[in-house]
Order: sequence, then structure tokens, then C-alpha cells
Amino acid sequence: MIPVEFHLNYSQTQWIATRDDIRINAGSLDELDKQIKDYLHHKYKKGKFVVKMYFDFDRFPTWMRQYMPHYFNRELTYQL
Repeated sequence: MIPVEFHLNYSQTQWIATRDDIRINAGSLDELDKQIKDYLHHKYKKGKFVVKMYFDFDRFPTWMRQYMPHYFNRELTYQL
């Protein structure tokens, strides 16, 4: 399995996943997941990936501060 990590944050109406070479924006987490899968397919073509997204607390929106940031950490597995 190939590990891929992203920083996850939220700005106004967009979820944003970033890593060294890419920034992916989407209006929903489902759409963000689809775009990350497309990115992996384009970059690597095939393989099994575990994608970990860690929420960036420095960019944690004020209205979400009632929740712990680790609630937004995510882990997905893709087989391409």
C-alpha cells in the first residue's frame, strides 16, 4: 500500500486538501474524495493507496471550534 498524506482545511464554502505538489478544492467531502482519486489515477496510474488527511488546526474555522479537529481527520483506501 502506498501512503499519501494531505493537509485538510475548510475556507468559506470549500474543503481544501493540500500536499507538496497539489491543492484540491471541493464544495463537499464526497467531491474532494473523487478529485483525490482522480489525482492519484493521473499521477500513479495504478496501485493501492491509503490516503490520510489531517485537519490543519491553524486554519480551523471559528464556527467549527466546538468540535475537536481530529473529528475531521480522514483515512481512505483506493485500489486503482
